[in-house]
Amino acid sequence: MTNKKSLSKVLHDYPWMWVFIGSIAMWLIMCAMSGKFSLGSLQANMIAASFLAFVAIGQMFVVTTGKGAMDLSIPGAITLGAFLNVTLIDGDPSRIGIGILGTIAAGIAIGLFNSFSVLVLQIPPMIATLAVNYILGTCSLILNNKMGAPSLVQAPALVFIATGKTLGIYNMVIIVAVLAAISAFLLIKTTYGKSLIALGQNERSAHFAGVKTNRIQIITYIVSSILACIAGFLLAVRSGGAFFGMGDDYLMDTVAGVVLGGTLMSGGKSTVIGTVFGCLFIRILVTLMQLAQFPIGVQNIIKGLIIVMIIIIGTPSRKKAEQM
Repeated sequence: MTNKKSLSKVLHDYPWMWVFIGSIAMWLIMCAMSGKFSLGSLQANMIAASFLAFVAIGQMFVVTTGKGAMDLSIPGAITLGAFLNVTLIDGDPSRIGIGILGTIAAGIAIGLFNSFSVLVLQIPPMIATLAVNYILGTCSLILNNKMGAPSLVQAPALVFIATGKTLGIYNMVIIVAVLAAISAFLLIKTTYGKSLIALGQNERSAHFAGVKTNRIQIITYIVSSILACIAGFLLAVRSGGAFFGMGDDYLMDTVAGVVLGGTLMSGGKSTVIGTVFGCLFIRILVTLMQLAQFPIGVQNIIKGLIIVMIIIIGTPSRKKAEQM
């Protein structure tokens, strides 16, 4: 009985354990379906999940601000980041610095515009960021017209970062692990993180407690946009160029990874490690559905149903926590 209670308490306190266990279980099923036990398949899913987690961590910060906020400009930011890579660098190693700075500057501009729309224009976050997403699509179109055909040449240093390994581990996995550690530190140990949690729990109370709520939201949207732009920048390296819609699949999957990891859609509670494992779960699930030859529409329905179920399960616990 004691062991059952302790296990139940662990799963309650660390909801990301569900997706971690689920990821391992689905990987074993995938191995059984392919008829071969291979760590290589797990590594392949890990690198795919690392790009998703890179973006999802930014989405997690936005969701934590509360009131059902989501950054729907992420697909456009990813695509723009990819086109900036090709436009500013075009495979020339000497222009890597310019490309990185330009991508970060674009992320800052997008984050500022998102926060301006939400805080000054008082547009609901989902509507504001969705509108920005359409604007970013136009920006990518302009870059494409000036650039011509997408470049298939990438600087060797960037190729090593996006696709290479260090000590047998993919560099992107290492980068995401470092990013996750920094993000966890920000949430747990810094004034920004504590203010963000307080904002998500109750904006009015946080304001009266001295939290600079507007400043926190501005920083959060900037962080999300920068991470999305950099992810697109690196995806261009991995795919060898930029193309329209390359960030579209990341929107629903970032939300799924964030929710599955234990972050509340109502805000005020988030977990970085849960988001990372949630992204791994989603990527293995997609691979498993592809092996089963499910149509893309069926895959999206299944992912959508999972998100809805997790939200339904998590809502009562949030209400109970608020009553306490």
